[in-house]
Amino acid sequence: MTLTIRVLIVLMCVLHSSVSTAQQQNAARDAAVKELSYDAELVAKLAADSQSHGDATRGAAVFSNAKLACLSCHKVGSHGGTVGPDLSALAKDRALSHIIESLLWPRREVKPEFTTWTVLTVDGRVVTGYKVDETEQDITLKDPASGKMMSITKGDIDEEVAGSTLMPNGLTAALTHQQQLDLIRFLSNLGRDGQSLSAELQRVIAHSQMHGPAKFEFTAAPIHPERWPNSTLPVNRDRVYDFYTKQAEHFRQQHHVPMLLSASPELDGGQQGHFGNQIETDWADNRWNETLLGSVQAGVLRTGDRKTIARAVCVQIGDYNELSACFNPDTLTYDAVWEGGFVSFSSVRHGFLGGLKMEGTPQSLPKQRSPQQEFTYRGYYRHGNRIVFAYRIGDVEYLDAPWVSDGRFTHEVAPVAQHSLRDIVHGGPSLWPQLLETRIVPGNGRPFAIDTIELPVDNPWKALFFCGDHDFLPDGSALLCTMQGDVWHVTGLDSGVGEPGIARWKRFASGLHQALGLVVAPDGVYVQCRDQLTRLNDLNGDGEADFYECFCNAFVTSPGGHDYICGLQRDQEGYFYMASSNQGLVRMSPDGLTASVVATGFRNPDGLGLLPDGSITVPCSEGTWTPASMICQVPTGPRAESDPPPHFGFGGPRDNRPPELPLAYL
Repeated sequence: MTLTIRVLIVLMCVLHSSVSTAQQQNAARDAAVKELSYDAELVAKLAADSQSHGDATRGAAVFSNAKLACLSCHKVGSHGGTVGPDLSALAKDRALSHIIESLLWPRREVKPEFTTWTVLTVDGRVVTGYKVDETEQDITLKDPASGKMMSITKGDIDEEVAGSTLMPNGLTAALTHQQQLDLIRFLSNLGRDGQSLSAELQRVIAHSQMHGPAKFEFTAAPIHPERWPNSTLPVNRDRVYDFYTKQAEHFRQQHHVPMLLSASPELDGGQQGHFGNQIETDWADNRWNETLLGSVQAGVLRTGDRKTIARAVCVQIGDYNELSACFNPDTLTYDAVWEGGFVSFSSVRHGFLGGLKMEGTPQSLPKQRSPQQEFTYRGYYRHGNRIVFAYRIGDVEYLDAPWVSDGRFTHEVAPVAQHSLRDIVHGGPSLWPQLLETRIVPGNGRPFAIDTIELPVDNPWKALFFCGDHDFLPDGSALLCTMQGDVWHVTGLDSGVGEPGIARWKRFASGLHQALGLVVAPDGVYVQCRDQLTRLNDLNGDGEADFYECFCNAFVTSPGGHDYICGLQRDQEGYFYMASSNQGLVRMSPDGLTASVVATGFRNPDGLGLLPDGSITVPCSEGTWTPASMICQVPTGPRAESDPPPHFGFGGPRDNRPPELPLAYL
């Protein structure tokens, strides 16, 4: 058998045997990379540029990068493999030009002890390794991967072929020019002038070998418990306080600061993040069903015939609340009538997800149809136990008063001037004359103090206080809205800094649909609800809203359980902004007639902030496509009509474009 044929057999055996994975990968890489022709001028330029523009610390990071795999084969100091030469004193033994040539043309000059040999035995075995010893009787090969020595009797050898280096061609081709300069600068520092590796370079290499972020032992309790008065409450039983402060104090005492620090465990699900230790039984709450709702409650109504009304306004009618009805502002029709009760809420997650449920027996509906002419829903008037809807059809303003006649549902519809209840537009009697008092307890913490204004949770209507937003009136008093749909006016907030006081609460409105935004403006009190932006009008000055005006319902609402609409801000030009889980950041025109999407990609946004430059901040909740709770900053200036709104990631990328980056992750 000729030498050429024997070599071919050897190579074929190599391809089909258990030769090291590293060699197979190198062969594939060599085939894919076009070999760079030797260029002495390039070597000289890289040598000069690396010393003037290269950075050894960055180069150590390049050398240690797992993708380049230099440390897998070469040892530097106490780190690295033994497949290739030890580079700890590389610059002491070799000129800079030679180092560069070895990087770009690794097979140009290979030391004999690092030349790979492939041996074919008479029984068909293929053995590959470095030749470390040879006698008249046998040869000894060292496996590059494991370091295992393999002795082969020469009488058992059919053929042996000298190869080259295991270092593949084109290894530096994937690096940027700057990375190449940094890597060369790093290699040129190894053992130069007999110096040992600097502490900084040791740190970079050491931490590159750490798989994952550095951890440390910590306690969950706050460092200053007096600053976290709620830390001992059951809901916070697994919360970790001051994590990053504790982390910083720990690692700043270490000799080497890790390259990668761990995130707070509260950002990583499990027992402390996202839902934390709260499960459905923790959120189960039936108290809303104990609240005295009165004559109106807006919400998402799901009827017995599987019909869903996203903007339902449910009312109790009759002198003795004999019937209940659901008015649909989107069609100006009554979509359900029933007797025997009003509405109820699910106990799941405090009743926020399931909408309204009819309590009673459905009744037949009157013949009706949505107006054929253009129409606008105005809102409704509240007068005692009467609810009267207002809308315009064509150019005529109408009142629509549902009631009970002879035990049956009826409603009087007429132009305002001709309606029997036309005086209702001037306001009605007070529904909630009670004034409730709670304590104001000043805080004494430093550097900031937290005053506690107690809520009137013990009230005649058993109304709940899941606060949604608040704003201040010119006199220093405040209005506060709740998720359950109430708006309260609170006075007495001017008791003085550090002085105990008495807050006085009066109910201003009720029955709204998840009120989660509130703005006090010179032209009215605006409350952002899930169904509409409501302007509350006190028509007779008795401290209660009489006309619940639909200022804007041009945005899209949704019956989905999680599709909340949160926050409300108004800029200097009179535009309103709110955040919708369904649509994104929405801007409403100063006249309330239009709404447009300014930005998308927010997961369960829960508020808004208006910055001095007019941009809007949107906080988002951790979850799918949202790796941590984040705050996004959205510019509100003009943009080209052809440009899509900026997208911040939730739901996945859009238009093959990466999502916008947030202002901050928390």
